[in-house]
Amino acid sequence: MHAAAILFNPSSGKGRSLKLKKEIETRLKNWASGYDLYISGSESHLKKLAQETAAGYPVIVGVGGDTTFTIIAEEILKHPSPPVMGMIGTGSANDVVRGLGIHRVTDACTAIMRGHTRDMDVGEIKIKKNGEEETSIFLGTVSAGLGSSVNRYVELYGQRHRRQEKLNPLHQLTAGVMGISSSFSKKQLPLRVELEYPDPANGQIEKKEIEFSLLVFLNTPFYAGGLRMVPPSSFAGKGIDTAMGDGLVDCCIADTHTFGSTFELGIKVLLGTHFKNHDNKLKWIRSPYFKVSSVSPFDIQVDGTIIEQVEKIDISLLPLKLRVLAPLRVDLS
Repeated sequence: MHAAAILFNPSSGKGRSLKLKKEIETRLKNWASGYDLYISGSESHLKKLAQETAAGYPVIVGVGGDTTFTIIAEEILKHPSPPVMGMIGTGSANDVVRGLGIHRVTDACTAIMRGHTRDMDVGEIKIKKNGEEETSIFLGTVSAGLGSSVNRYVELYGQRHRRQEKLNPLHQLTAGVMGISSSFSKKQLPLRVELEYPDPANGQIEKKEIEFSLLVFLNTPFYAGGLRMVPPSSFAGKGIDTAMGDGLVDCCIADTHTFGSTFELGIKVLLGTHFKNHDNKLKWIRSPYFKVSSVSPFDIQVDGTIIEQVEKIDISLLPLKLRVLAPLRVDLS
């Protein structure tokens, strides 16, 4: 048995993961520690592999997307002496690894072989659904509104247009715009919830009703495949340690009520001008925890997994809970 176990999810990124398998094995072939490769056949199988390898290896490396990393992290954190975790992003979004300063497979493999570790915050979410509560973790983001409705639309659209998905490089962007339009035309948006959180400046509890097209809670500066959703001023000049290790949840609220205003705001986000040309349709709050409740059940997305019809969620952080293999220092300003 080698010093590390690689848990490989071949289905991540709609098959992209499998295409990168040979490159990853080539780049890691000179890794002095060596590794044993385990290939998962399903999410339940991946969970089982994480449970089994956590007890026998000091290092567990996940290959996949944000969902893959969250599944592995949740299992290894149950172990009394959790192994160090490495991440090679081959998914559709890869926002978790981006937040660690890893933008390419090359970066990930280099960081793993160099063996430098750092501790990162882990998000914790308590979900109330059908009168019952359950607790789980997230490494990247939790979102409501467009975060779940567009994701579901894009997935169904891809299933109906598989040939177009392969031939059209802008397929996902096109489907995303159609998903936004569909969400408003079907009156699924905007949503109204009650948001509660302590103001870090004075500790006083703020409680307000908000309307939104998109509500995102972030443990990483990135969302939806690399969109920067945390103002650079939050971590400018402080390096990556602060971006995912400051003990604060970043909340982003898109206060748009029509397809037109949402599309316009989306263009600003894509171009990266939403911070420079501040738009009052986009608001940010930083706090140790948030509580969200609604009279009408709503859907959420947790690191790529959609959970339907929840009544209440509590979002907080487990500070510096997970030790990960990452670059020495990366400035995201």
